[in-house]
Amino acid sequence: MTARARRKRTGGNGGDDVRRRVLVAAHSGSQGGAELCLDVLLSGTDPAALELDVRFACDGPMVDRSRRMGWPTAVEPWAWWLGFEPSWWYRRNLWGKGWLRVLRYAALMRRRRFDLVYSNSSVIFEPALAARLARVPHVWHVHEILDPAYWPTRLAALPRIAVRLDRWSRRVIFESHAARRVCRPFPDDAKTRVIHNPLRFGPDDAEDARVQEQAAALRSRLGLAAEDVMVLWLGQFSPRKDPLLLAAAAARLAGRNDLPAVVPVFLGEGPLRSELAAALGDRGRIHDFEPDVRPWLAACDVLALTSRQESFGLVLLEAAAFGKPVIATRTEGPGEIVRQGETGMLVPPGDAAALAETLATLARSRDLRRKMGQAARQVAFKHFSADRYVRAVHAVWAECWEPHPSNRGAE
Repeated sequence: MTARARRKRTGGNGGDDVRRRVLVAAHSGSQGGAELCLDVLLSGTDPAALELDVRFACDGPMVDRSRRMGWPTAVEPWAWWLGFEPSWWYRRNLWGKGWLRVLRYAALMRRRRFDLVYSNSSVIFEPALAARLARVPHVWHVHEILDPAYWPTRLAALPRIAVRLDRWSRRVIFESHAARRVCRPFPDDAKTRVIHNPLRFGPDDAEDARVQEQAAALRSRLGLAAEDVMVLWLGQFSPRKDPLLLAAAAARLAGRNDLPAVVPVFLGEGPLRSELAAALGDRGRIHDFEPDVRPWLAACDVLALTSRQESFGLVLLEAAAFGKPVIATRTEGPGEIVRQGETGMLVPPGDAAALAETLATLARSRDLRRKMGQAARQVAFKHFSADRYVRAVHAVWAECWEPHPSNRGAE
């Protein structure tokens, strides 16, 4: 290593405080839960302390976000081994180019002396395999539930994939205790960590006058009266997210004279859009997903998460930041976020009747909604802050740099 490079990696003072170099691999440049968590991590990392090189599997808004932060950023077509769409292009990318890509990256890791490779999703595997060949420590951050029902298409049986999560990594991070339990007994518990996803909004976002003005204009544009209860739904219109459940619950409440109008508003995209529109009729609204969801969160009265499976549920924290109560299905991640009857309500997955009655309970009482929303806001900023998340991930990275890394089980 040249003297100039050595000065760069020691912060210019020649001391022992080495500026570590980390290759960060992401499965998508889209604006999903895992990518938003990565955005928080990139935003909170001090370039004077860590040198990050970010690679996305496909283009999207998060690629531009990373570049605007000043991190070296590129798009590399990593092949997915979970949730892929079988096609000629996929097979060519995997079998025709995948091995060459792995070998090329292993050489790059050795040449540039990377100290760590961090995969921000279990959906991609090539960066982990390249790190193994290059003998570079690897950390896998699992933002998914590794259950067969969750992944109908996969290159191998999930037990075999889970074994490789263990073998190809120095540490495996899960975003919830439930996600880690689903993966047992395959990864070594001693090398796993649970780090809950972060809240990317701050207190100022909910109090921003411009956001509040946009929220008021949004309700007016949607044709909502002041007393109407707007129930916001955010995400992919997919079977796993089950938006049809909220449409069915809203149908049960239609025409009830003991309640204000309960209006579901869906913000997203996906294969169930046509079916959702047919089921919803004129009882709600459907809009395309927007990058800035803050006005929508400020405008709503309740947020609903109706997933059949959910490894975490980042939208629950986003609603809490705006002081909004939530109703979520009692699935994996939401059970660790929502405090029943205090910050929100939990209902059984797929139970439209239970969801309808819970919506009715919140719709009847503005005071109850305000009380739950305030409690949710306090919990969110105390336990799910962005700073807390960044420190926790960096601490796991640091474990890999210890001369004799401890295998203590830490949360």
